[in-house]
Amino acid sequence: MNRPYKLFRDPVHGFIRVDRDFLAIIDTYAFQRLRRLSQLGTSYITYHGGEHTRFGHSLGVFHLFNKLADHFAEIGQPFNDEEILAGCCAALLHDIGHGPLSHTLEGLLGEYGRHEQWSMRIIQEDPELSGALRQFDPQLPEQVSAILAGTSSMKRVEMLISGQIDADRMDYLMRDSLFTGAMYGRFDYERLIEMLSFHHDELVVARKGLSTAEAYLMARYNMYWQVYLHRTTRGLECMLKSIWKRAQHLYREGQLREHQDVSSRFIPFLTGNVTVNEYLALDDTDIYVALKDFTNHSDPILADMADRILHRRLLKPVQLPSDYNPTATLEVNRLIHQYGYDPEYYLLFDQSSNIAYDYYIAGEEGGWKHNTIFTTNQYGEIVEISRQSDTIRAISHPRGGTTLFVPEECRQAVHTIYYGNQREGG
Repeated sequence: MNRPYKLFRDPVHGFIRVDRDFLAIIDTYAFQRLRRLSQLGTSYITYHGGEHTRFGHSLGVFHLFNKLADHFAEIGQPFNDEEILAGCCAALLHDIGHGPLSHTLEGLLGEYGRHEQWSMRIIQEDPELSGALRQFDPQLPEQVSAILAGTSSMKRVEMLISGQIDADRMDYLMRDSLFTGAMYGRFDYERLIEMLSFHHDELVVARKGLSTAEAYLMARYNMYWQVYLHRTTRGLECMLKSIWKRAQHLYREGQLREHQDVSSRFIPFLTGNVTVNEYLALDDTDIYVALKDFTNHSDPILADMADRILHRRLLKPVQLPSDYNPTATLEVNRLIHQYGYDPEYYLLFDQSSNIAYDYYIAGEEGGWKHNTIFTTNQYGEIVEISRQSDTIRAISHPRGGTTLFVPEECRQAVHTIYYGNQREGG
């Protein structure tokens, strides 16, 4: 029997059921390219199992959006057919604009910065993908783009695709937790969905679901600090950006030649003028091929940095004290020079900060922040969720700092500049 749907076996959700009409979208080149984009970018260097792809995640978001839509229909708050269609397509395509290695080179590949901007451009300009969408409705590419841009009239759909509690976050937390083996991202997503409702187009967690919402936000907090912002992962990201910077410099100087030194697919990205077709032609594989080619380049910096990545001889982190003297950086620059390295490429700064839940305190800004999570208090009143949870309040404050990445042989000397003879930790 030819079923009107196709089943995808998924390690997180079991079977994901996709109506065959949506296969026209999934079978496009742009969507199949997601199989060649790692979900976690460079996290494989820290968690060797974290090599899953944006393809699986996109199907997972589609699956969870449908579960959310079914839930709201069951509680008497259904979406109409237009919202369900646009929401399903937005769920599938929310990451269609990602570049190689996920967020690693975001903002460096062409004149469009973030992947969301590329997503909207691809949805509207790629003839195969936009054609697949227009088979459903001539206005669907524009509707999906508006949802991803946050400018749609379908505000409830927007919240479930990109909000504080949304299908995207729920899937990537569970999926990334499973594949990395770091169990911090696990939470009871089925109960969380059951605890949701809309009140005046605001998403509200029922009071009895407060502990489930706390677990979800704690999962997000812990995954950021233990996985997404892990120092080894961030260090590799910084090195890749440094290599890209060096490649651009060499290309401008005429020392990086097409075909001989780098694939012709990279040339538009080195010049900054990139078409949709050129963007879609690039994936993770191209990055690793380029790194292998770079190890044989005559430029010692490009060759060494590429070789360090392929052989895992990474730059090492030095966490700076919160009250560090910026003038110490001049001394560190001199030190790196003394060791025979160019600080422009071997002294890398990384500032990582994350707010697991950015809450609004009444009276400070004159109104609720966009995508605030609400719950109900003991009187049945709708209130901002941190007012009901000490746990959420405790993790809602900014955390972060500055880390330097330097060659291993320089690490102790750099640490001494900032900390004196205090013993290095970590």
